[in-house]
Amino acid sequence: MSVLVLGADGYIGWSLLCRLALEVDEPIIAVDDLSKRERVACCGSDSAIPIESFDDRIELLRKTTGRGDIAGVVAGVEDCVEPLVRALKPRVIVNLAQIPSAPWSMMDVDRAKETIANNELGNVAVLFAMREHSPHTHLVKMGSMGEYAACGVPLGEGYVDAVLDGLPTSVPVPFPRAADDVYHITKINDSNFIAMGCRVWGLAATDVMQSIVYGTRTALWRQDARLATRFDCDPVFGSVLNRFVAQAICGAPLTVHAGGKATTGLISLYDSVSALVHWTQEPAAPGEHKVVNQATETRISVLEIAQLIQRIGAEQGLHVQLETGLDPRHEAERPCKAGPARTFKLRQSGIPTIELEQGVRYLMQDLLEHRERLGGARLLPEVDWKSGAPDEPTSSRTASRTPDIPQPRASLPG
Repeated sequence: MSVLVLGADGYIGWSLLCRLALEVDEPIIAVDDLSKRERVACCGSDSAIPIESFDDRIELLRKTTGRGDIAGVVAGVEDCVEPLVRALKPRVIVNLAQIPSAPWSMMDVDRAKETIANNELGNVAVLFAMREHSPHTHLVKMGSMGEYAACGVPLGEGYVDAVLDGLPTSVPVPFPRAADDVYHITKINDSNFIAMGCRVWGLAATDVMQSIVYGTRTALWRQDARLATRFDCDPVFGSVLNRFVAQAICGAPLTVHAGGKATTGLISLYDSVSALVHWTQEPAAPGEHKVVNQATETRISVLEIAQLIQRIGAEQGLHVQLETGLDPRHEAERPCKAGPARTFKLRQSGIPTIELEQGVRYLMQDLLEHRERLGGARLLPEVDWKSGAPDEPTSSRTASRTPDIPQPRASLPG
């Protein structure tokens, strides 16, 4: 048996790979097409934490852990998943190989189509590979809490009992889903495809509704700095808390969109990876579409996040200002009605978690070492939800070209 990790060069993917290398004794195959590196470069940015080439990272991970059974494959999911699943019949597939950016998906039609093709077709390719060659493989898929419709009630954990006109449903039904950007709509569609695969083909899947992830710390980050994961803080690929902390350190105002009324969930990178490892070891039953809401802070406003960082920054001698006038997503027009997320499965798992304030302190401490590389945090958002990116984006924002995706370079472990 083996473990197949798709999207292994990314922020969460590399962190998970390092953790799995310490905690599972099966061969691990790490797949990535390396396109995120190119997309971030197209946005005039780079990982704020220096990272090695994918091949060098894999070789260093082997050396550090003493494991010769970790293989790196440079290829897109559609190009490689069918032969890999046919040959290996892995115990579990962890699919993180998505373009993880709402702004990227809203730039223009080409980026929207690219996001749809990468995310949805890759997911469908995984499901069909499992159906044809390894129906007993367990799929752990990274979804998003942004799939859920904000409708004034707590966010149910995938499926809920419902009542309509006084009549209860005979079985739990999917919690309503709705999204205001192409990226999160691909996530909704992914969940529908996975649910179909479980119902019709009897596949086993854990669909992780991931909240916003923050932090830098991974299982091996202190052992060798070259094993650190990437960290993005630009307005296209940087997530809100990571970006705010980077802005605080480099002296840029925190870009609190629409006054910060929008709410979100949060979880530290270390906790997210701990949970993912747990789900790989606690598979869903055949035919089960197990949905997990993955958040330790189940509802917090963007303004509250900014004010927390402002307070902790002041303790470190940082003068942190807030810029609340930007509204590229037109959120002021859509009052936030999202309730807190139910997280029964995560809480029942017993996974230790990091308190938000402590996690922010860790992140601030870690980024201070890379202050000179936080230029991406100074960039202002240019992608407007209604008009897209400017026709002639500035060099410090998003380039007009589509990134060059590497040709497949796949090899199976011996």
